[in-house]
Amino acid sequence: MSADPAAGNPYPGLRPFNVDEEDLFFGREAQVDAMVDKLAATHFLAVVGTSGSGKSSLVFCGLLPALHRGLMASTDGCWRVAVLRPGIQPIRALAQALGRPGVLPPTGAEELGFTPEELIEAKLRIGKLGLVDVYREALSRDDPRRNLLIVVDQFEELFRFQALAGAGATSSATSACASTSVSVSVSASASASAAMPGRAPGEGTAFVNLLSEVTKHPELALYVVVTMRSDFLGDCAQFFGLPEAINAGQYLVPRLTRDERRAAIEGPAHLRGAAIDPVLLTRLVNDLGDDPDQLSILQHALHRTWAHWAAASQSGVAARAPITMADYDSIGTMGGALNQHAEEAYGSLPEGRPRQLAELLFKAITDRGTDARGVRRPTRVDTLCAVLGTSVQELTPVVEAFRDSTRAFLMPPAGVPLLPATVVDISHESLMRVWRRLSEWGDDEAASAQIYRRLAESARLHGSDQALLLRGPELIAALAWHRRSKPSASWAERYGAGFQAAMAYLEASQRHAAWLRLLTWVTGMLGVAAVFAVFVFYAWRASETRELALASAKNQASAAVAQVAKVSQEKAVSDQVVSELFRSQDAQQYKPVAGAAAQGAGTAADPPLDPAAPPVYMQYGDSRQKDMALGLQRQLRRLGMYRATGAEAVDTAPKVTEVRYFAADDKIAAEALVARLKFWRMGSQVTAVLVNAGGLRPQPQQLEIWLRRVDVAQVGTLVQRLRGDDIDDRRAALSLLIDGYSAAPEAIAAALATLSPENYGGVSGEGVFNTLRFLSRSAPVAWSSDLEKQGAQLIAYLGDRRTTGAGARFSDATSKEIAALEALLEAVRARRPLPFGV
Repeated sequence: MSADPAAGNPYPGLRPFNVDEEDLFFGREAQVDAMVDKLAATHFLAVVGTSGSGKSSLVFCGLLPALHRGLMASTDGCWRVAVLRPGIQPIRALAQALGRPGVLPPTGAEELGFTPEELIEAKLRIGKLGLVDVYREALSRDDPRRNLLIVVDQFEELFRFQALAGAGATSSATSACASTSVSVSVSASASASAAMPGRAPGEGTAFVNLLSEVTKHPELALYVVVTMRSDFLGDCAQFFGLPEAINAGQYLVPRLTRDERRAAIEGPAHLRGAAIDPVLLTRLVNDLGDDPDQLSILQHALHRTWAHWAAASQSGVAARAPITMADYDSIGTMGGALNQHAEEAYGSLPEGRPRQLAELLFKAITDRGTDARGVRRPTRVDTLCAVLGTSVQELTPVVEAFRDSTRAFLMPPAGVPLLPATVVDISHESLMRVWRRLSEWGDDEAASAQIYRRLAESARLHGSDQALLLRGPELIAALAWHRRSKPSASWAERYGAGFQAAMAYLEASQRHAAWLRLLTWVTGMLGVAAVFAVFVFYAWRASETRELALASAKNQASAAVAQVAKVSQEKAVSDQVVSELFRSQDAQQYKPVAGAAAQGAGTAADPPLDPAAPPVYMQYGDSRQKDMALGLQRQLRRLGMYRATGAEAVDTAPKVTEVRYFAADDKIAAEALVARLKFWRMGSQVTAVLVNAGGLRPQPQQLEIWLRRVDVAQVGTLVQRLRGDDIDDRRAALSLLIDGYSAAPEAIAAALATLSPENYGGVSGEGVFNTLRFLSRSAPVAWSSDLEKQGAQLIAYLGDRRTTGAGARFSDATSKEIAALEALLEAVRARRPLPFGV
């Protein structure tokens, strides 16, 4: 057989195999046999595997054709098949799948003035026997095809969308006998209404009851197959009866052996008369490795490799030649093909509005939720238009760029028109993990959703007098988010109710802040006016003693001004006194030593431990904090005021760094240590907490420092915002970083990476200044030896830029921050808590 490059591409790419592609499905024969046997025995089969392990392909291109061929001995080969995805309204999705033409015999619904879907849905909602009753009624209509199979693809949607409202995403397909193909689609066939309500309370439970009841009626030729990602197995415990059904009928998709991988790779090519070079075949098998998550990425790489080879063959460059490493390398190999291909699709869009719509589109149809698990969010076109603020006409070319004949990133496939009821979905979850741009969009969307949820919750609490209006950095950050994201009610609906209340709360906070500023100004002006009025009044009343009255009025004015100054500056004076005290103590204990920077030690030996000093223990919840905990312990010992002798890893950590004490009498000592930690830049949110020792017996005056657990995702977002376009957002991010993460090694590492030589060129001058400002105000104790080396490299790099003239744009303020960072790095090397002079 000679190769025909013009024939269809035998590799499906990211999408699952279809039923009519059974001849291209290699390497799973033994697995299909095992699935058929288990389904025959239990009537409920749960095909479980990691994302990308081939669950859907195994069902639609392996199991279903086998059933149609009569491989299940207890049945004939004639099957009715209903396919659905649960989405937000699973019972309606099931009714629509059963109501599609050819799935069940005519119900006579039209004679009653209903659609078949409406009549079936009403019966399903009667009780947990609804599905069994619908099947029995079908048998009573003399249906010759008595085998009914319900396939619930991507069953994990049931957990993710359980509490959300929005458009339902359903999918249905039909099959008559062996000659009828089944296709899975969430496209124009979706018939949910344009304004689909959210899931009714308990609908998920009712849906599970309908399916699990099938297992109690083995006498019926009624079968259920679900496909589900293995990382959602634990969520099944939310429903009574579901864990038992899955335990009895679970089929965990096994890894392919090396021979099965070879068959899956070269089988389709041989079927088209092509050959794969043995070197490339071995490379592909090795690149696939032992991770089943890579199967979808392999299929995409093979699809692209075949397309490249076919184009060369048709041009006469490599006619009849085998597919080689050159074809594979040209598409970026498995490691880069998908990201490269997706970038090509994105790059094909004109700059400006189309690319902005692409970003908003992918943010709308993917979701990360409150955990790290990304899931697809199939969404109707009319809902997308409302969320994105666009029209079908403007959205269509953006969708087409990602689903043309050479790209299958979005569903429905090319050629299916985009109607208001059409459901748009990504073809596979692997796109969310491998396309780096989409991953960054997902991070940004998750952060935006978190801000909205927090704002909506604050608005709810404020309505019941349990929360104050936003002020300070929180208000600045919220306003910057609102200005940047421009949220709408349609967008917010997917993340929870309360949008109007949240926006009203934000607006009220902004008005309140403006009112406070005005009040402060008016109060000051009234004070000045009052003093002046007193002076004028006494001058007029005592004209005969004008000079005496004038002197008295001046004295009163001076006293009033002094009192105002005293009140307004009281806290600043107090803080200054405490800082001066700490600075004096540190100057005595951390005296500079000749050659300290070179030797890595800036103090004399630790003073002996005072047995009467309060004992201090360090607790940290992240192994990356161990070095910082030990460094902080060493600094406290060198003061000679504490017995800091232990550092321990714990399973749980607080949201802010805490100094815990166990007796009310130790409050003053705890607050003094809090002030010390704040002075050492451990964060402005450090707090003293009185705890119940329970069954423990703490030592007298025992204190414990519990280091906060760092939100790495928030840190990354804040560091990125330091170089953003919005000045208010930059200031808010810098304030939040300095207040909350000045002692976080993760934040320091992210800031250093931002100014690395490979990234520096993309950072504006303002971004450089903000990042340096955060670094120069970080806690020296948080700098590990690796971070100190990176900091020294940054200083050298900035010095080179200044020397060569590339740093001519450095402002005086930026130069001061560079000098401050140099001083801080000296303190790091000398193991001092702060640079001298701070």
